[in-house]
Amino acid sequence: MEASKTHCANCAAVVNRRRCMRCNNISYCSSLCQETDWPLHKLLCGQFNDFLNRPTAKHKRAIFFPADQSKPNFVWVELVTQHDEDDGDWDLANVNDWLRQEGEHNPLLQFLPIHRNVTLGLDLPHGIELVVRDGFLKDGSSENSSVRRMTQGGTSHSWRGPMLAYGREKPSFGSWREAPHDDLDTTDLKMLHDYFIDYGHENIERLQRAATEKVQGVIVYCDADMTSLKKPRFEAVEVPVTHAILKNWDTQRSQIAKRIGMPLLARNMTRKPEETDGGGNSEMVALHIQCEEPRNTSSGTVFGWGWAHDYWQMDSMSTVVVREDKQPLSTNELKDLCDWCTNELRPLFAEAHEQGGGGVHENVRGRITRLAFQRYKDRQGSDAGSG
Repeated sequence: MEASKTHCANCAAVVNRRRCMRCNNISYCSSLCQETDWPLHKLLCGQFNDFLNRPTAKHKRAIFFPADQSKPNFVWVELVTQHDEDDGDWDLANVNDWLRQEGEHNPLLQFLPIHRNVTLGLDLPHGIELVVRDGFLKDGSSENSSVRRMTQGGTSHSWRGPMLAYGREKPSFGSWREAPHDDLDTTDLKMLHDYFIDYGHENIERLQRAATEKVQGVIVYCDADMTSLKKPRFEAVEVPVTHAILKNWDTQRSQIAKRIGMPLLARNMTRKPEETDGGGNSEMVALHIQCEEPRNTSSGTVFGWGWAHDYWQMDSMSTVVVREDKQPLSTNELKDLCDWCTNELRPLFAEAHEQGGGGVHENVRGRITRLAFQRYKDRQGSDAGSG
């Protein structure tokens, strides 16, 4: 199958429903796939509209991976016309300025053709040429920080030194002179990301399984989305294992859930620029009340005992929740837990704040057990039956 603008940029599904409202250049089959891809897409999303007007007809939009910076960038690469008496004129991308080391004039380069995404099983709509220093493993080139950060250290190959990628109109690289240069855009970053990870990997089948493997989770919709989208509070969802929530990107853990043996991960869903705030998600606030003793964070702030972190207090949005152990999470199970946190535990924390004094915190923690949660569910079931 060949990739195109009608394919989801994250999972390659043909159905195309959502388009990024920031760059208007990339599409997804669902909000969940858009969430999954956002940590990668955001690296170039904000730059794209600044690279719509080329300086001259002899410039093509390329993606540069600097060795000493944390993310890639769009750049304009100049095409220099070469003259050949036998083959005629042809264009050569001027890449030396991007890849040479200090004191070099013409560095020795290697051109790596990319025409297929092995992980997604897709043929690219155009070719990509990745240009690297030919001796980057032995010429003293430093590790490429932008590639390492982008792939979260998930490559088996040691990518070093600066790298530049540009497009070719044809996926066949039998003759570079016969393949005109092409622009790259935000959709090509996913192809390059997967190529960096796939390269030299001995188990491509595992990567292909990971691209389709999903975990049963739950979306807890905020008040605003329940109204505008006509959604229930809790809705089952299949979350790809590549979703940011399972990669610890802006992921929150519930201390209460952990204490009862239900390790949960939660992450707010990104809202479009034109959308209003979430309007509240009290279930997530109650679920994330801190029951462990306060600790200093890397930013120097302190998580207050008996309160939810500011992540939930400031603007609670619709939230994706999964189990950290990747076991299925049902809507009923999460709803019961949120109800317990709201109806029984939250009043305990409020009472503890009023009482103060030594031992109060430990007394509250002692009541956050799997058995206490089960008894709460049993009581709710009995009440429903008697009603």
